[in-house]
Amino acid sequence: MKILICRFNGLGEKGIIDSLKRLGYTVFEYDKKCDNYDTDISYLEGLAASIDRYKPDKVFSINYFPIVSKVCKIYGLLYYSWVYDCPELHLYSKSITNKVNRIFVFDKVMYERLKRRSPYNIFYLPLATEPVEDFDSWISNEEKKRYSHDITFIGSLYNEKKRQYHQLESLPDYERGYIEGLVQAQVNVFGYNFIMDSLSDDIVERIRKQLGYESIDDYEIENREIIADHYIGVYASSIERIKTLQKVADVHTLSIYTDSDISMLNNVENCGIADSVTMTPKIYHLSKINLNITMKPIQSGVPLRVFDVLGVGGFLITNYQPEILKYFEDGKDLVVYESLDDLQYKIHYYLEHEDERKKIARQGYKKVKENFTYEKLLEMMMMLNL
Repeated sequence: MKILICRFNGLGEKGIIDSLKRLGYTVFEYDKKCDNYDTDISYLEGLAASIDRYKPDKVFSINYFPIVSKVCKIYGLLYYSWVYDCPELHLYSKSITNKVNRIFVFDKVMYERLKRRSPYNIFYLPLATEPVEDFDSWISNEEKKRYSHDITFIGSLYNEKKRQYHQLESLPDYERGYIEGLVQAQVNVFGYNFIMDSLSDDIVERIRKQLGYESIDDYEIENREIIADHYIGVYASSIERIKTLQKVADVHTLSIYTDSDISMLNNVENCGIADSVTMTPKIYHLSKINLNITMKPIQSGVPLRVFDVLGVGGFLITNYQPEILKYFEDGKDLVVYESLDDLQYKIHYYLEHEDERKKIARQGYKKVKENFTYEKLLEMMMMLNL
């Protein structure tokens, strides 16, 4: 069986390629820069040439790309996409209904939304990782000194100026006040996202008109979802992360790896950007406590960071997500916090109880290695040939 991997520098691509080879696939790679994921003619022609050359049985990518689906439709080739981003604008493309698609999403709320639009080719599948096997030879002594921290957070604060939500700042007082109140209420609620349910038809239309975004050709834009996820949800995520990290830093030394602006945070060590391949796994392994703060548009699912931390033997404290206790046991595989005061308490507790912390990290690693490897989940995925 031959499979063509369309590479877009997605997280975990190398691990997925290695896993497919171990499963017996002959893997070919198409790694051309794409300037437009819907209409790049040069990319389309290159992909078609690769299909003609290698004659694969299937095509695969991390995340969903309409241009790949359109080419696969022409050739009648099954296109498997494993989506780890949420929100993901390309899933609004009408091309998701192409019969050749096999689209796998990790969030059940997103899954239910997409199933209403394309009932036959959307599937639910949790995310995975490639566990590290040999810890002793994996990290140098110099790296142990550089990457060892008490408490670490790796990720964006979502406050970069390129973020769409900054357009909300130009809204009139009423709409901006409505959003501010909604965001402040949402930030104080753990485990349930009520942003979309709180948007009346009137406020959706008023915000849409003020933002002035335009529909994209060949896309089915759901205004309520776009405003709730891509604008308000990302803004709420930024506010929550800043508030959470400051709560931690008020009591403990906190190390952050990010390219976001952290000037509003006090008592925080900014370590810069962590390369996802060469640095991040080692930081996760060496940090006494890793933090996961799931962004709000991920309403129920378990984000990739959870699997990546556990897959390298890291200890994780995470916010509650509706699906997390389906796969992991709180206090055994990882630790879940239910409020910011609870987070502060649990950080203090596990910094003081090293043996217990290390035991949980070992069990979390075992759980991921047994159940959430790329190889195991790709095998399940590739069984869907119909």
